[in-house]
Amino acid sequence: MAIRQDYLMRMILDLATAIAKALRGQGDGNPDIDDLELAIGDAVNMDPELFFSLDPDSMVLMLQIGDLGDEAASFVVRSMLLDAMFLQAEGKIGLGELRRRQAEAIASAFGCDVKLTTMTVEELAEPFLITLSESDRWPEE
Repeated sequence: MAIRQDYLMRMILDLATAIAKALRGQGDGNPDIDDLELAIGDAVNMDPELFFSLDPDSMVLMLQIGDLGDEAASFVVRSMLLDAMFLQAEGKIGLGELRRRQAEAIASAFGCDVKLTTMTVEELAEPFLITLSESDRWPEE
């Protein structure tokens, strides 16, 4: 059980680091979503280019075959919703909508308690930023 908790904490910290970096970039009008998408790919143990190319149902199927637990799924969903918001802010509306549909499918399949349509960037990022502050690990510049 300790190994699973260590893995989950590392995954959350990696996502939190990428999200914090993207949020800093968002303030400058340039969020780094590439690092966020890489961290999401690492979290689900899949190449991010392949992962994000899947339709929502196929994505869920791949995650169900893998070992993604409900708690990890919640963090992945939050990360993907943030990614969707960043993409849409960059004018990539279609890609942002696809990411949102993918996140919604994962949330539904894994029973994630995330208000998919009403959460702000700050509300989605809050659990990650709390994790970062509790761990004393801050994102690299």
